[in-house]
Amino acid sequence: MPESMDILEAIYTTRTIRKFTNEPVPPELLRKVLEAATQAPSGINRQPWRFIILEDPEIKRKVGDLYREGYVENRKPDLAEAERNPSVYLAMHMAEAPVLIVVCGIMPPGNRSRIDPLVMTPPGVYAATQNLLLAARAFGLGGTMTTNHRWRESDIRELLGVREPHEILGIIPLGYPAEKHGPKARQPVEQVTSLDHWDTPITFSSPS
Repeated sequence: MPESMDILEAIYTTRTIRKFTNEPVPPELLRKVLEAATQAPSGINRQPWRFIILEDPEIKRKVGDLYREGYVENRKPDLAEAERNPSVYLAMHMAEAPVLIVVCGIMPPGNRSRIDPLVMTPPGVYAATQNLLLAARAFGLGGTMTTNHRWRESDIRELLGVREPHEILGIIPLGYPAEKHGPKARQPVEQVTSLDHWDTPITFSSPS
């Protein structure tokens, strides 16, 4: 098993990975990243997450077909851009990932929506997802959280037997990257942060 890395290195170098090698994900690494996911903060320790691991090629194909159908119907992408547009590429090749992790969460009563299952998502589920992706990076894996399944969420629920009161909140393709992790271009913190009021700039330098 590879050595894990410093948490800040993982944060600063984790990129969205949508292309993978054919190398299978070892069960011990899969368990490690899922265990990291379950260590996310959770209000009153509800632990609202549930994960379905898809490794069977036929099940992955069916989920990938549904994902692609919903994506194409609603996003109306230029399919000729599949090799240059990462989002389109993933829609066309979802089933090729060694593992698909279907991320489910318990939705609060009275806030459920078949139209948009992302309404009132328990925040702990997304914290768990970020933990999972950072752990994947630390162990040499890669992936991304995608929510484009939502246009076929009911069909995927039925296929996988997802039980109430859970919703499918996202799908993570996971595997060894065929792309590179590394530093990312981001706006300076000062451009996305204000002090006490939206229009008040912030500075982190000490007054002279």
